Amino acid sequence: MSDTWNAGGTTFDAIKMNISNGAGGAPVGAAASRAIRIQANGTDVFGCDISGNLYPTAIQGTQTNNSAAAGFIGEILSSVVLVGAQIALTSGAVANIASIALTAGDWDITGVVAYAGDATTQVGVMQGIISTTNNGGVDGNNLGTGAVTINNASGGLIVNGQNYAMGVGPFRVSQASTNTYYLNTNVTFAIGTMAAFGSIRARRVR
Repeated sequence: MSDTWNAGGTTFDAIKMNISNGAGGAPVGAAASRAIRIQANGTDVFGCDISGNLYPTAIQGTQTNNSAAAGFIGEILSSVVLVGAQIALTSGAVANIASIALTAGDWDITGVVAYAGDATTQVGVMQGIISTTNNGGVDGNNLGTGAVTINNASGGLIVNGQNYAMGVGPFRVSQASTNTYYLNTNVTFAIGTMAAFGSIRARRVR
């Protein structure tokens, strides 16, 4: 059953096993429909049938507080801008808060945008945006938007020195090469000042 396998011009030792049907369509040398069985302490932990279907279909997760390595399912990438490094905003102008570069694969991306104003700030619209464009607004390059529109009798939400936050996403990204994704925001406000901080996070899902 010895064989070789070539990847990128490098040859590796490998194990090759040809599986075929026996009489009556039954797998050769296996119990039931399992043509290949790998056991630990007498219990099946992995295998496949003659059609190439793998089992078990349920994959056990990690049993401790570790992290998935780069390129593996469960990998997490994130970027955080704390309140001490908040970004000053101009009313009606899109601003970037944070960004992450995602390698090829299938990812879910989420973001959290938090806002800080002074005692007199009045807000009209707050938008959190995940985009492929730095400082990109609500256009063809954004994955999605979280938005809050305030239209009350007082002429807008009075921030009064407090922080407000909104979630953006999750959104799916499936790509064949590395791309950068930006957490942006666009706020309209009057009087006072406004700033933003927050985080963008992605998890490899498959």
